[in-house]
Amino acid sequence: MVARRDAAAIALENNLSETAFFVPAGPDFHLRWFTPAVEVNLCGHATLATASVILERLEPERPGVAFETQSGTLTVRRSGDGRLTMDFPAWPVTGQVDPDPALMRAMGGEPLAAYAVREQHGAPYYLLHYGSQAEVAALRPDFGALTGNVIATAEGDARDVDFVSRFFAPLS
Repeated sequence: MVARRDAAAIALENNLSETAFFVPAGPDFHLRWFTPAVEVNLCGHATLATASVILERLEPERPGVAFETQSGTLTVRRSGDGRLTMDFPAWPVTGQVDPDPALMRAMGGEPLAAYAVREQHGAPYYLLHYGSQAEVAALRPDFGALTGNVIATAEGDARDVDFVSRFFAPLS
């Protein structure tokens, strides 16, 4: 596997939100992601892009691929319509919490409810449930003041949108 400092240098040179690095590990692969500044624990888009390269270019006979990552095993399979489907790890909500006033000020919006999700690598994760899609879209958090990684979500406002989510990860 590419050394962390080498991967970070390549990610900085690419200047994309995330750069994926994969290496064979038996029948499947190890996978890591780097931003221009840090290694991240999970990146769905880069995982799908990596799976596409493997399944469309490198090993087109494979029905799917599994990646061993810091977030657990991520599996990508071909679906019947030619698309790829990924199975994300489940992060169960550990319970409703009273919103931290500093976190609410940093987010710039008051949710209907706040939940503790998990802590990974010393960084707390919160799920904030807002009243509308527009409220989630309008969030402009103060990243310097955020006290945790935040998933902001609400029911969708349109018939064809079930829900919306945004993820703010200043501590990852």
